[in-house]
Amino acid sequence: MSDDGTGAHSIAAHLNDTKEDTWGAGKWKAKYWHRSYIRKLLTNKAAIGVFVPHTVRKIDGKRTKERTPQEPIAHRFPAAVDRDLFERVNARLSTTAPRGKNAKEPTRSIFAGLMKCQHCGGTVTRVNKGQQVYLVCAAAHGKSGTCKYESVPYAEAVSAFRLRLLGTLDDAPTGSNTADMDAKIEQLKGTVDVGEGYVNELLELRITDKSRAASQRLRDAERELDEHREALRKLLERRDALRSTNVNMRLAAVEKALTREPMDTEEANKALRGAVSKMVMRPQEAGLDIWWHHAETPQETLFMTSRFNWDANSIENMMEED
Repeated sequence: MSDDGTGAHSIAAHLNDTKEDTWGAGKWKAKYWHRSYIRKLLTNKAAIGVFVPHTVRKIDGKRTKERTPQEPIAHRFPAAVDRDLFERVNARLSTTAPRGKNAKEPTRSIFAGLMKCQHCGGTVTRVNKGQQVYLVCAAAHGKSGTCKYESVPYAEAVSAFRLRLLGTLDDAPTGSNTADMDAKIEQLKGTVDVGEGYVNELLELRITDKSRAASQRLRDAERELDEHREALRKLLERRDALRSTNVNMRLAAVEKALTREPMDTEEANKALRGAVSKMVMRPQEAGLDIWWHHAETPQETLFMTSRFNWDANSIENMMEED
């Protein structure tokens, strides 16, 4: 269901409606399916046979405990789902931004949550003015006085984006060179190995040395080790997001959703959110800047609408640049 674009909330609602029994036993068994638990299941690598051990450490002065993930162990369990399916779903989950307060409303714009104002950097929203629908800076529309009013007909914006879509995707970056990141990962792995050895030495010393100083050294070493492990985990996730296999899947999803006839607005928006972090349109210059999740710099593409300023720009020069 998630691979088809169904969200965790809808999956939980479906399981509750169909009276599917929750997992667990005793006090660990939930009364009904929760969205948060569905998301945990979707992202749990045990589904593809990978076991991720954790260390548990009590935090001084608090009742809570801190769980820190360790190096994953592959092929620990029989895989329940295909690895490509798991990675495809998680690529979408890891890069799709939340829709915010209007999440329960139908998606009416393929640019929802993505388009930003070129002047103030704020959200560009869809505004219905009777016969016509426009894309307008939310701050300008709200008459905040902090941004200039600039509107683009929504239908023209969609048409302009779809018209250049295949060219845009052909020119889009298809994954970053992760050589520098690979080196940093290996360095962090070495740091973690050294840290684990040091903590083990302090644990052995703690058996005979009951002093407060020895206890503090151990806590400091464990805290530092946890920080390095967390940094390593985040870097591994970032590398996965940049690798060309995941990137190509996201770009293919964008092409499929936006070339479909008739186009499904919600599906197109989900595909774009999975691949793009933000867009900035420059209508008077017929330009659109796209920040892909997997790229550090924006991609510039042609975005021709009726708001193009013919007096200030040369379309011939723009076509050459594009």
